[in-house]
Amino acid sequence: MVQGFVIAFREVFEIILVVAVMIGVIQKLNQKDLLKSLNIGLALGIVLSALLGIIVFDFYESLEESFEGIEIALKALLVILITWFLALAIKYQKRDLNSRLMKRLLISKNIHMEFFSYLL
Repeated sequence: MVQGFVIAFREVFEIILVVAVMIGVIQKLNQKDLLKSLNIGLALGIVLSALLGIIVFDFYESLEESFEGIEIALKALLVILITWFLALAIKYQKRDLNSRLMKRLLISKNIHMEFFSYLL
């Protein structure tokens, strides 16, 4: 009983850490519209996790080895999805940085042009 609680607590804590990182990246990139998608994903994850838990609980004894393989595959999929999300976040951050740099460059160029035209 205690072992199951400790494992469940650890898994929930890991998900909380992952979601906190995702929220931090979304806020850092100033992409507030992605928070709605994150909330929908969290809700779907909870529902699917509960359904999968019920299925596993009902059939665990007869298919113990299969469920261990499925669990490993699902964890690998989660790692792949998190890596993909972070790669997209880096891509958006680079794009935003480039656009801000171009705006500052154009503003600086316009200021210099106005200054020199004022002198002439």
